[in-house]
Amino acid sequence: MLSIKLKATYETNPVRKKYRDTIYFLQDNWQRTWILVLWIGVMSGLFAYKFMQYRRKAAYEVMGHCVCMAKGAAET
Repeated sequence: MLSIKLKATYETNPVRKKYRDTIYFLQDNWQRTWILVLWIGVMSGLFAYKFMQYRRKAAYEVMGHCVCMAKGAAET
């Protein structure tokens, strides 16, 4: 993949250049990207679970979304 990056390109369109760079990055780092996406998905799921769990508690009536956000962040 390094030889592709070293090849001289004279791209004047910034959108096309950014697209090409993004594709190059994903081809080169697809395993790291997949692990990062998986980790973010699991953490989002845990946050949503705790948020909804504490939304049904009596503390929600007093503190509102603050308690849900704090407990969701503590879970992740």
